[in-house]
Amino acid sequence: MSGPFIKSVDDMSPILQKFAGIIGRLFPSVRTIKARPNSISRDPEVVRKYINDPLVYTDGIYAVTGYQMLKQSEWLQTQLEKFDYPFLIMHGTDDTLANIQGSESLYKLSPSSDKTFTPLLDHKHEITRELERDKVLQAMVDWLGERV
Repeated sequence: MSGPFIKSVDDMSPILQKFAGIIGRLFPSVRTIKARPNSISRDPEVVRKYINDPLVYTDGIYAVTGYQMLKQSEWLQTQLEKFDYPFLIMHGTDDTLANIQGSESLYKLSPSSDKTFTPLLDHKHEITRELERDKVLQAMVDWLGERV
């Protein structure tokens, strides 16, 4: 898993989270939080390509989508103790899109006997498009190779 959205980020407005269900039901097509291109990577070229890619959606997410993401995140947090499969989680310590505490919780609470959690210092959300992408990809290949 690469920066999974298990827990919302701490700087997301608590008021927005509290009223997300109401807004999502009454005004589902209202656009809310916009993507922040600089939260993707520290690599300026990756950010530039992200901004200029016509296939990347950069408008605010719909209220109903935001609500569903929060709802699923809350449900997912109640299921961590049931996740008993081999897994690798790699998560950037500077990820402002998916809270690293969610990954830490999954690692801590999962009963799996084969689990690995690798926090990546200073990495943002797209760890495979970061400055040290080769090391990240190699770590993934090595983890898989040990299990094949």
